[in-house]
Amino acid sequence: MVGSTNGTPAVNDGCRYVALRYSTANSDTSFVCASGNGSLDQTYSPSSTIAANALVKIEFVDNGASWDVKLNGSSVCTMNTRLPASGTAMRWVGMAQTLANAADQFNFYHFMGKQ
Repeated sequence: MVGSTNGTPAVNDGCRYVALRYSTANSDTSFVCASGNGSLDQTYSPSSTIAANALVKIEFVDNGASWDVKLNGSSVCTMNTRLPASGTAMRWVGMAQTLANAADQFNFYHFMGKQ
């Protein structure tokens, strides 16, 4: 998962977040955009397929009443339901967890936050 959260992201753990997620624990079969307001989660299908082994620039844009997820400058999701409340203290997070008995990796090549 790559995104912004106020807690440790997990299914129904009460954290507030916006994210790009691929979770077999949540039955995802490809990358989805996801948000949570602390009690309910929401997923959004991206407008284009996101390759699992591609180098991409990911942007999260807070528009006030919605969040956009952009890949390489193009919007692929607009999230406008079950978002963190305005003023929620958030932090940027990148996380990988393998549920299989196999090696896995998640590489960050450049990470920048801007307000």
